[in-house]
Amino acid sequence: MNINEDKIKNLIKNPHSNFEEIKKELSEYIYYFPRVAYKKNLDICGDFYLYIIERLDKILLNFNPDLNIKFKTWFNYVLRNNFINFNNLKREPLELNIENYEESICFEVFEEKEGNFNIVDEVLKKIEEIDRILLKLYYIPELITEEEVLIISDNFNMSISEVLNLQRKLIELRTKEIEKVKEISEKIKELNNKIVELKYTLYQNKIDNNDIITKIARLENQRFNYILKLKKENNDIFESITILFKSKEKTRYRLKIAKEKFKFYYLKHRAG
Repeated sequence: MNINEDKIKNLIKNPHSNFEEIKKELSEYIYYFPRVAYKKNLDICGDFYLYIIERLDKILLNFNPDLNIKFKTWFNYVLRNNFINFNNLKREPLELNIENYEESICFEVFEEKEGNFNIVDEVLKKIEEIDRILLKLYYIPELITEEEVLIISDNFNMSISEVLNLQRKLIELRTKEIEKVKEISEKIKELNNKIVELKYTLYQNKIDNNDIITKIARLENQRFNYILKLKKENNDIFESITILFKSKEKTRYRLKIAKEKFKFYYLKHRAG
């Protein structure tokens, strides 16, 4: 991945009329910059590419091709500064760090496709009663037992009827959530297939690189947005369960504590 210094400097002497040629010359360098410089994934590369391309004409106005400065050195400096601004504008974690990963364990385990809850059951048995019931209500309300209905009624000053209505509502919301996850997952799968095909075509160098990189970037941006939707908390489920603690802050705190306990025993179980 390199830049032809002489060619790009000649093109920049007349940036407006040569803009498409300049864009073609720099597209691959821009696209892979986050990958090479910061080891970021290709979703980030696609988003950053679109971010820079929208601003490229103004960026180029700041470079004087007649000065004895290497364009690549100057451009790297510009890309680094823009990458910092890009991260600040995103306002979303660009990649999962270990803390984010561990926080996501609960959802991933409870949504296991095969419906095999053996590990979940083993881990839940090690957690205190109220925390165990809270997690079951939030993630798998259909598995709340008659005995647990009575425990909820006693501990949260609710009638049996109120508890059953809450359980029924949470089951309905979780069912809708699962359908949403399936629908979004299918869209992500379709986008993945298109991206793979385009990247293979790019590898084969069958069509203009700039066109195909732009298509890949747009598709990866769409995929990234769908992934964010998958990670977004279902507010309806959270709002419904706040009836137990009469406070959003306390509900969020208790859920966090319960998740941390589950995470600890789950990781301990995985470690053997």
